[in-house]
Amino acid sequence: MKKCLLPLLVSLLYLSVTIAGHAQSGLSLYLVGKGQFYSQTNSTTPVLQTDGPYRFSAFVNDDPSDVTSATIKPPGKSALTLTNDSGQVDVEDRFTTKALLDAAYPSGTYTFNIGTVNEGSNSVSLSLTNDAYPVTIPQLIGVEAASLMDVTKQYAFAWYPLTNGTSKDFVLFELTDQTDSNTLLSSGNPGDTSVNVATNVAAIVPANTLTAGTTYKVKLIFAHATAVNTNAFAKVPGEAVYYKQTSFYFTPQGVAPSCTPQPSGLVSWWPCEDVGASDLIGGNGGLVNNMAAK
Repeated sequence: MKKCLLPLLVSLLYLSVTIAGHAQSGLSLYLVGKGQFYSQTNSTTPVLQTDGPYRFSAFVNDDPSDVTSATIKPPGKSALTLTNDSGQVDVEDRFTTKALLDAAYPSGTYTFNIGTVNEGSNSVSLSLTNDAYPVTIPQLIGVEAASLMDVTKQYAFAWYPLTNGTSKDFVLFELTDQTDSNTLLSSGNPGDTSVNVATNVAAIVPANTLTAGTTYKVKLIFAHATAVNTNAFAKVPGEAVYYKQTSFYFTPQGVAPSCTPQPSGLVSWWPCEDVGASDLIGGNGGLVNNMAAK
């Protein structure tokens, strides 16, 4: 998923990331979507991944022991069975081109049939139409600074904003281990648009969350919902979305240099110990915000 550089907002809106790892207590979201996957290695525009960057996915976010059955039926196709995958049930299909993805999973109505122990069973149809991908490719700002992170202090990842975001769009930030098997931080459930609002442009990683010398993965997702259903299962959102996702890997060195000069044009959390308890965000257009390190 991935542009024309946009200025960082003067008043940064920070996503509230939460420590992951708690047990899933029940059905919280079911979602069907088509996505485009990008990789970012430096401050230039992310590029499409080489491993099937065009993807179809559907998942039911619930304790797998609560789900008795789950299928998704694409328009004009046979139903697919969702299976247990690291704490949720899901199905994914990858393609090398968008044309192949669209041929296998066309625009139209996708129907979930979900059975659960605690929330009952239901059939839900969601419309995934019009190729309504976000126009913006998610792009992190000043990623070179992440390797200079002092893991004993909080750190802010910032990104260029989603263009023309609406109430039907959301921004999701996740921080995982290198293999993407353990989520360390997340801005929350994609269905919670009160947190993952389209105007968010940064997320703070709390101090002492990471370990020096360990490689981590950041996932930044911009998504647009073409359908939302909150009636089939009480207060549990079901969504059909088009999305773009960018991944970035980094290995923090653990302790920041005494005072590292800010590279020209860099916009990032750039620690400089001899300026007191402030870390610097600055760069484009002369924009500078000082924020207290904790």
